[in-house]
Formats: sequence, structure tokens, C-alpha cells
Amino acid sequence: MKKIILLLSCIFVMTSMSAQTSFQELTLEKALEQAKVENKYVFIDCYTSWCGPCKMMAEKILPLKEVGEYMNGKFVCVKFDMEKGEGIDLQKKFDVNAFPTMFLLNGDGNIIYKILGGRDPRAFMEAIQRGMKQNIPYYILKGKYEAGDRSVELMADYFQTMSDAGELKNVDGEVKSYLATLKVPESYSVSAWTLYDNFVNHVSDAEFKFLVNNRKEFAKQ
Repeated sequence: MKKIILLLSCIFVMTSMSAQTSFQELTLEKALEQAKVENKYVFIDCYTSWCGPCKMMAEKILPLKEVGEYMNGKFVCVKFDMEKGEGIDLQKKFDVNAFPTMFLLNGDGNIIYKILGGRDPRAFMEAIQRGMKQNIPYYILKGKYEAGDRSVELMADYFQTMSDAGELKNVDGEVKSYLATLKVPESYSVSAWTLYDNFVNHVSDAEFKFLVNNRKEFAKQ
């Protein structure tokens, strides 16, 4: 009986360990090669040993079963201390200025999505899944924006992407300023609705009142 209990305990421990996010000891080059072979993306956790939010993610979020199952199925996961080894060069390559910074890369090493800062499980998984479902990946989105594209279709993705990346200081204010520039029919478009849905949070906002007053126009879309 004791042997059976011991065996079951071992199986439980092994199952729990396999469920957590599995970080592989690979160089970024090898991780990209493996991702291509396995038809996956690469997840990079850029951290430092002294960073509190980094420790929180490592100890409380990434080991969770529901997080690990998703991450292991979609990504080759690697992590690098930004103050040691390959991490020093990667910090410069990806312009990492705060920790943790996490990246989703395709097999060619292009940044699909960027996530800045520690998050609770739900917020972390929502950000990861936004990156996976994004219409325009980060590296293309940023290039088009810098080239002057301000179309409502692009901006609907741009504000959310750059908010997750920590590259907008006042995203709510910038969204409201942009919404004020829209003309019919863009002001009632699905992309405009996405901006209202994600960034207009108070019933006292003028943007909320516009939404209510024009709800029939939005409903047509």
C-alpha cells in the first residue's frame, strides 16, 4: 500500500511539474530554430535577479497549470537575465529598459507582441492571447505608424499593442484625442468601436455620451 501511495505521489508531482511553463536552456538562435521546426512562436522573458515583479511572475504566474499548458503548447519558452551572458546583448538588441519585458517572436525573430510588467494570471493570459490574435504584428504595426499611417483600422490595433508594450504614457488621453479626429463613416466603424470598448471607461466621458447618442449608427456595423 505504501508503494502505491508513493507511486501516486510521484505521478502527481511529475504531472504538476509538466504543467508549468517549461523554460528551455537555449540560446535565442536555437530557440528560433526549434520554433520553426515545431511550428511555434518564441516567448522570451527578459528579467533581472533583483526585480520584484520578475520574481512574482516566475514564482506565482508562470508555474500555474492553466498558464503552463497554454504556453507550452504555443511557444518555445526561454528566459534571459539582462545583466548576464547573452542577456546583455539581447537587452541592447530589443531595447529593454524595464523589467520584466516579455516578447513573442516568430521563427524569423521578428517581434509579434511585447508585454511590459508583471500581471496577474488573467491579465497576463489576456495580453498573450491578444498578441496571438493581433491583426497586425508589433514590428509591422510600429513601422506603419512611424511611416505616417493613422487609419482607424491600424490605430485600433496600435493603441492596444503599444499599451501592452508600455510605449504610451497616457494611452486613454491619446485614444480620446484620436477619436475626436474621426469623421463619418470611420467614427461609427467596427475599428472605432474597438477603441471605445477598450479605452472609454467612465459614463461621464464625452466619448461615452457620443457612443450612447449614436448607438443606432454603431449597431448598423
